[in-house]
Amino acid sequence: MRVYINNRPISPHLLIYRPQNSSLGSIWHRMTGIFLLLSVSFLLINLKCSLTFNFFNRVVYDNYYYIWTFIYLFLLLNFSYHFLNGLRHILWDFGFLLYVQNLSYLFFFIIFLSFMILIINSIYL
Repeated sequence: MRVYINNRPISPHLLIYRPQNSSLGSIWHRMTGIFLLLSVSFLLINLKCSLTFNFFNRVVYDNYYYIWTFIYLFLLLNFSYHFLNGLRHILWDFGFLLYVQNLSYLFFFIIFLSFMILIINSIYL
């Protein structure tokens, strides 16, 4: 008895269907939440070190100003997307904006608003 191994994907449903905006929004919402949790804990550790040793202000922040500016803007983009997407979910819980034709527009509007917040904040930085 021969066993043939076909070169088939294990989960063909992931490759056949186009990803939906609502599922991508949910995945990105979870990823930004985890990233914000890790980054805030890292920044709190740096704040504790800066208060006790004054190392952060003298060495790290003065020498790497542009890197910290990039990190700030990246965190701002993650926070604004996470916040706006959370507001969208709260509106969905109350029964607003649940029309199928508006779901895709609302997803792209949240991404657009997140980038607008980033651009406005980078101008005044």
